[in-house]
Amino acid sequence: MSARPDDEAASKHTTGSLANLHSAIVIEDDPLQRRLARGVLQQIGFARVLEAGDGSEALQALAHSPAPVDLALCDLDMAGMDGIQMLSRLARDYQGIAVVLLSSQAPSLIAAVGTMAAASGLEVVGTMRKPIDRERLERLVADLDSSTRKPLRSPQPGAMDADDIRRGLGAGEFEPYYQPKIALTTGRLCGAEALVRWNHPVHGLLAPARFLAPAEAAGLMGLLTWSVVDQAFAALATWTAAGHTISLSVNLSASLFEDDSAAERLCARALNHGVAPESITFELTESVATRDLPGMIGGLARLRMRGFGLAIDDFGTGYASLQQLSAVPFSEMKIDRSFVSGAGNQPHLRAILESSIQLGRRLGLETTAEGVETSAEETLVRSAGCSIGQGFLYSPALPAAEFIRFVRAWISRTAR
Repeated sequence: MSARPDDEAASKHTTGSLANLHSAIVIEDDPLQRRLARGVLQQIGFARVLEAGDGSEALQALAHSPAPVDLALCDLDMAGMDGIQMLSRLARDYQGIAVVLLSSQAPSLIAAVGTMAAASGLEVVGTMRKPIDRERLERLVADLDSSTRKPLRSPQPGAMDADDIRRGLGAGEFEPYYQPKIALTTGRLCGAEALVRWNHPVHGLLAPARFLAPAEAAGLMGLLTWSVVDQAFAALATWTAAGHTISLSVNLSASLFEDDSAAERLCARALNHGVAPESITFELTESVATRDLPGMIGGLARLRMRGFGLAIDDFGTGYASLQQLSAVPFSEMKIDRSFVSGAGNQPHLRAILESSIQLGRRLGLETTAEGVETSAEETLVRSAGCSIGQGFLYSPALPAAEFIRFVRAWISRTAR
């Protein structure tokens, strides 16, 4: 069952969010493809589009740009500085720029470069094969801007330092946004994931890629996590009081469990907010297992005994997936978006996707596919036996007030 918003709502949503985008750069050595990409970007709402024939020209254009650039549409195979080299320079000097990869190379190669760029810290919002597909590009860009809600801006290197994060925490600038989770067999809205955003007074609304690593390095993840937990639990209590049965997923940092009292504090906060443990799932990334903290495993086991759910996030992207599944009493497996988006045209990714879903089902885990963007991807993960979908096909992450409006609209539409 396709669960896209109706045409009027989708058009309104896309037009409104794209109006917030400002500038982009097309890095492409073929003049025809470059002009085509520039035209599409202008048509979908970019006020200023720079052009470059290779990476060297792009770096010069970025250095002399009077304002930060929001998006780079980057080819891979170019005669001068190629796209792979260019991405390395962007990762070093311009991490505030979001990236869409465009190439005529094999999908597996494009996916590999996308993985490299993301691992380097870049915000890779999608990949595309040539010729440029306006509908897919518009969807990728709308997803990016809708999740930020303000004009994207590239912070100067080093801007997101520990002192700035500490100041932002003290000022209450961090807040959770909520992305819906949809039951694939019924189309019912069954939950949401709380995703933290930073309302930065200079750089606008920042995604986690901009601040999580420095927050972790500075020992601030505990403060950030507790802030998000309290806000998310309060939102869940409000939704429940309004008659909406929604489960809520909240991300936890492994460092939280360096405090032996973390599990008890989480239970106490749920009690204080009046939310049932059964309505809350804590998500942990695969890097958790590398911490090898017995206290962390004990804390997670205590949370499961109290009725909370536990989800292994981004399954398949780390090195310790099976070790974690055997060590931690998970109740949910979240399949990483990289396997979902590439499975339609890459047989090896489809095999990984299907095997992961089958493994989760055999272990009695709920399975959630992340990054579902198209009806075809929804059909693929549903046919593979996945139980829940999450991604832009349904909605980007939304502020609490907008999320509850989405919930009411979704319930109204699916009830018909």
